Amino acid sequence: MYVRHLPRDSALAIDDNGGLMPWSMVEHLLADRWEQEANRGRKKGTPPVRNPRRLELQSKQMAQRGSRKRAAFERAKARREKALRARS
Repeated sequence: MYVRHLPRDSALAIDDNGGLMPWSMVEHLLADRWEQEANRGRKKGTPPVRNPRRLELQSKQMAQRGSRKRAAFERAKARREKALRARS
């Protein structure tokens, strides 16, 4: 089952976010504003300054998604092998 738009303080949302309460829209907007201020006056061609907390959260989320996909693949593979053995 796929659940979307959970409240930030729900147990499922916190568990899905690695035990931390997910960012609200306000926190995302503040991070964007922080990046704008940090990059003001920089020369063209220089890499932009990114919000370090956001980068950390994104890397954790991507790692969790990857491990979930691998686990789902392994479960599907086991089910397929079991079905094939049952047919034999």
